[in-house]
Amino acid sequence: MTISVDEWLGRLWRTIAAPAKCRFCASSLSPEFSNIGACQLCIADLPWNSPCCSRCAEPLNVANALCARCQKKPPQFDQIVAPLKLITPVNQLVYGMKYHAQFSSVQFLAHILAVEIQARRQEKPDLLIPVPLYKRRLRKRGYNQSLLLAKKLSDALHIPLEADAVIRVKESKDLIGQTAAQRRKQLKGVFQARREFTGQNICVVDDVVTSTATANEMAKICKKAGATTVTVWACARTPWLTS
Repeated sequence: MTISVDEWLGRLWRTIAAPAKCRFCASSLSPEFSNIGACQLCIADLPWNSPCCSRCAEPLNVANALCARCQKKPPQFDQIVAPLKLITPVNQLVYGMKYHAQFSSVQFLAHILAVEIQARRQEKPDLLIPVPLYKRRLRKRGYNQSLLLAKKLSDALHIPLEADAVIRVKESKDLIGQTAAQRRKQLKGVFQARREFTGQNICVVDDVVTSTATANEMAKICKKAGATTVTVWACARTPWLTS
């Protein structure tokens, strides 16, 4: 879906001019929650991804544990942080952001992710890198939702961002509905690092993690270019797909 400049500006204006109401229950928001766009009760009721695998963030029934897949075959990435589960209403926010230019969802989801990262009190990465779109898909959509999230996180957490440090050199089919094995095959060789990351701790920013195929491929590319560690920050996580 291609979005005109006028439509983009119109949506932006509606977002700015809209009254401070909770996006979920429409209750009036107190000043401390007006910039977030949701009330305290609705935020508490979100499907939080806890407990989850300490490596890939797959939802689990026990805390501080590795899932069976990460124990059997450690992934290329060092850790995924994904504070929410991709179920209602989070899936609606993500899909609206990704396919319908609902930019207020970018602000909300980036805030949730930033708060989660700050709460963990881990060492900050040296660089944020958004998962890139292929140029044809970027032209069609008009924006890269992972880049929009990365910009918000960069501003909130004061971490440098490089939008084009990794590019997508091949176009892949839409991954929706594909198995984990199909996703891995589709994504093999689609990313390319444009510079070295020697000694750097890299953070890849994505909207959601489904099979970890994208996270693994991005981490492999970054580590091949010299990165010491690669973490992945995403808004939401789905249960692991069958292979």
